[in-house]
Parts: sequence; structure tokens; C-alpha cells
Amino acid sequence: MWLFWIRAYAQALRVPRASPGIGCQAYKKEPDIFSAAENVAALARIEPGIGIYSERNYFLSPLQLFSAFAASHAFGGGAGIFLNHFGYKNFQEVEAGLAYAKNLGPKLSIGAKFNYYSLRIRGYVSKGTPNAELGILFFPTSRFAAGFDIYNPVGGHLSNNADDKLASLIRLGMGYVFNPFFFLSLSVQKIEKQPVAGLLSLHYVLNKYLFLQAGFQTTTSMLWMAGGCWLKKFRLDLRVSRHPMLGYSTAIALLYSFKKEIAAPVNEVPE
Repeated sequence: MWLFWIRAYAQALRVPRASPGIGCQAYKKEPDIFSAAENVAALARIEPGIGIYSERNYFLSPLQLFSAFAASHAFGGGAGIFLNHFGYKNFQEVEAGLAYAKNLGPKLSIGAKFNYYSLRIRGYVSKGTPNAELGILFFPTSRFAAGFDIYNPVGGHLSNNADDKLASLIRLGMGYVFNPFFFLSLSVQKIEKQPVAGLLSLHYVLNKYLFLQAGFQTTTSMLWMAGGCWLKKFRLDLRVSRHPMLGYSTAIALLYSFKKEIAAPVNEVPE
């Protein structure tokens, strides 16, 4: 088991299992704070706020992921602080990062993130290394967006052993707003030394207070669903996925806006 984890650094932190589509609204002109987990360039368009995400994979306490995000406007763009923790007392992955993104006109956003990753296996190993992430988002039209994000493009070595390193991850994605109620996104990700994975995400606004999401991930044939509500400055999501062999994973996400009330991302929706 330890060999598997050593060869797969940072995958648990970078690819949520309970809701792999948590950041897919990066491919919209008005993303939420979790979008920066999908593409760091989305930080340039995020309203100031805090986001907390927690998931338990297959109902097992040792396979628990906790993430916290905070974002604000700064230096003509958006700045953010990120923290991810996966595992339990005998096995822990932790990564903290600082990010900045900026709009280069109405149709282009770029962003960069600098992280420090640490791995601790009790009684066996304790290591850490810095790494970086770069992202670009394009907005050719008001309805369509596309982007590219790469995590750990170079470096990320935890020792002199060439194989003892963080896995690189590349994401290509796009999104299309069909109408004020319905949004679809498609993304493809490649983790170093793993097969290419495709992700389809559907987002539907029911009314001014409620929304639904659903999606499918190709590599594991995993389905996921989510439901959430807006309430003044808060947004609450409940999320679940099903792996065909390993079973269910659950997650909860909470978003708080610093400056304004969170509402449905459309001007006119039914009550």
C-alpha cells in the first residue's frame, strides 16, 4: 500500500472523488470560489469570499479530504490562499498555496499559484517540496469559455530518486451557457503515468434558491450528483458520487461571500 501512495503523490489532493466537478464553473464568466481548484486563472473573476469543502471517500475516515479557499481583489486582479489536507494521523498529505490571477482584457484571464506540498507517513517518512500551477482562460463569446491548467509542470521532487516526485497534472476544459438556467462543461485531465480522464458536468438552476448538478467521469465510470441552495451571503452544497466497484463517497461544500448576497446567477428565475 505504501508503494502505491509513494508513486501517486498529490492525486488525492488534486482530484476530489466525491465531486470531481466541484470546480467546473471555472468555464463561466462569473465563476464561484471553488473554480480556482479547476483553473487558477478563474481567480481573476471570483468575488471575494471563503469556501470550505470536505469529502469522505467510500465512507472511510482515513480517506477524508478537507479544503479551504479564501479569495479577494488585489493589485488589479484576484488573490487567493488555499489549503488542502488528506488522510488521517498515520498518513497525511498537506498542501498550502498562494495564487494570483488577472484579466488581460474582457476575453482572457491568466493565473499562477505557488504551493508547498508535504507528505507524512507516521514512523516511515516525512517529506516536502514546493511546486507551481499555471492557468489560462479564454472567453471568445459571452456564452462559451475554454481553458488550460497545468499543475507541477517541472520539479516537485521529494528526494534524489527520479520517481520520488509529485505527479504532474494537465487539464483542458470548456463550458457553454445554453440559457440562464442551464450550463454544461467538458474537461479532460491527464495525470502523469495515468490514463486520460474525461469529465462531463451539467448545472441547472431550479429557482432563485435551489440548483442541481450532475456529472460523469470516464476512467472509473463514476457518476456524481449535487444539490444546493443560496441563502443571503451563503451557499450550501450537498454532493455524492458512486464508484461502480468501491461504492459511495459524500461531500459538503460551504461558500460565504464577503461583499454581497449570493444569488442565482440569472436575473429572472422562478421563485
